[in-house]
Amino acid sequence: MYLGNGVCSAGKNVNEKISEALIGMDPTLQVQIDQAMIDLDKTNKKGELGANAILAVSMAACRAGVAEKEVPLYKHIADLASKTSYHLLVPAFTLTGGGNHAGNNLAIQVELRLGECIMRLEKQLAEERVARLEIELKTC
Repeated sequence: MYLGNGVCSAGKNVNEKISEALIGMDPTLQVQIDQAMIDLDKTNKKGELGANAILAVSMAACRAGVAEKEVPLYKHIADLASKTSYHLLVPAFTLTGGGNHAGNNLAIQVELRLGECIMRLEKQLAEERVARLEIELKTC
């Protein structure tokens, strides 16, 4: 119906094939869970089960591992990567966007703003400014 791009087959694969293969596995063993799905799929491009189905289950398993270990997600992922120290990402938002798909004539592709302490209100204000700017740029 959707040329193979719908979610029905992915959902069916998750509920039937993938769940059957993973039930009972330790959710903290992410590598083994991911490898079990790769082995189950048996294709280089994840064409049998679908990359979106595999990714969704992998992410859910990661969250289950976090719940099992009772640690924050970033600590669990650092542990999976055998990292003893880690750095949290710096929040960023797009201030302006240009290029072929932006619907305007800006010569630049993207301008990002970074900040270590972008609070909820600041983020909302920034998003409102970006929305107003996009409206103005569409008239250019």
